[in-house]
Amino acid sequence: PIPCVSASSHKNLYRAFFMEKIPKVYQQRNTFYYKIVVDGQRVTRKAPGETLAQAQRHVDKMFRTGKESSKTLAWVVAKFCDPDTNPRFRDAKITGKQYTARYAGMIASRADELDAMLGKGLPGIYRKPIETLTRKDCRDIMYYLVKQEGVSYRAMNFFKLLKICFGYAADEGIIPVNPAQGLPDIHPKKTREKKPVSSADIVRLLSEGRWYSSQEERDIFALLACTGMRIGELAALSIPQYDKENGILTIDRAMKDYNYREVGLPKWGCCRVIPLPKLCTDAMRRLCRASSDGRLFHYRQVEFERMLKRISANALVAGEWETPEAIKEMTPHILRHSLNTNLRINGSLPDLVIAEYLSWQHQPENAVQKGYTHLYAENLRPVADLIDEMYGPQEHGIVIQFPMSK
Repeated sequence: PIPCVSASSHKNLYRAFFMEKIPKVYQQRNTFYYKIVVDGQRVTRKAPGETLAQAQRHVDKMFRTGKESSKTLAWVVAKFCDPDTNPRFRDAKITGKQYTARYAGMIASRADELDAMLGKGLPGIYRKPIETLTRKDCRDIMYYLVKQEGVSYRAMNFFKLLKICFGYAADEGIIPVNPAQGLPDIHPKKTREKKPVSSADIVRLLSEGRWYSSQEERDIFALLACTGMRIGELAALSIPQYDKENGILTIDRAMKDYNYREVGLPKWGCCRVIPLPKLCTDAMRRLCRASSDGRLFHYRQVEFERMLKRISANALVAGEWETPEAIKEMTPHILRHSLNTNLRINGSLPDLVIAEYLSWQHQPENAVQKGYTHLYAENLRPVADLIDEMYGPQEHGIVIQFPMSK
């Protein structure tokens, strides 16, 4: 005989059967999450709701209706939130394409911001099955990004990342057609050109120590201003790169990841050997003596940027600068741009020599040198001498006069 099961017992069995498969929602700060296994990987997803009970009810409903089995735009964006699961970075490891860990980390950080923005602002579109999204939904996302960020580079980068996500979904067969294909990009307004710091202002910044909180900061500024090193090249400096006897620096490494832990080749893969100006030799010796493990610095990029902001803020208090706007916006790239501009304004050296010293590889006439030697580095000695002449202390009793502000 078939046993009789009451309605209440049937309901309890039904609930027990489904509750075993429904994940439990947990809270971190003001956001609710749950974890599921997708394609053999454990994935964390956000659960909408103002309370833990509301978030759990929402997850229960999704699993009972079977909507959770469909992949959403949020699921695709989550793939890019971690460099290890980033499809482009994963493929680049096999194909050898130029997709560095640092760039993958930047994409992951941007994907996190995009996930938080769309999850809060457009949850209906963001968590709807991706195969049901239309071209109108893509346009609505674009308009929302512009509304939140304006016609800016952030909005442009967010929308480009969305296009990449839709393209990945189409390539993997998750959706039959990419609904974002052919949509126009967001074109931000052109920002005004960043002005270089004048040579007279560089002289003053190098000669007066009151702008700096330590001798190390002063030495770092001298290296950035007088060599034009990129910030990643500076962060990766080590003692073996410096030939103390000949005053020659070999720049053959740079930090490549977002957290400044992975060391690789400089930009464009181009290494160079340059003679240091006399303004930098003492600074390099002090930094090498202070090193305990061979590395000169253990900073992230943001630490160098904060240091320059402190220096510029301290300097602007004094006033009487030729280029105060450039000093206010001073970054490692501005100092590199300033050195390039001041060397070319001087006009006593060929542009090709200056480009070789600074490794401006985008210039077609500047061929990439495969094997640098100290002998070749000495051909660039006039560049170091000219930097000393421009930025070094004035001799013969000449006093630099600065224009007085009215």
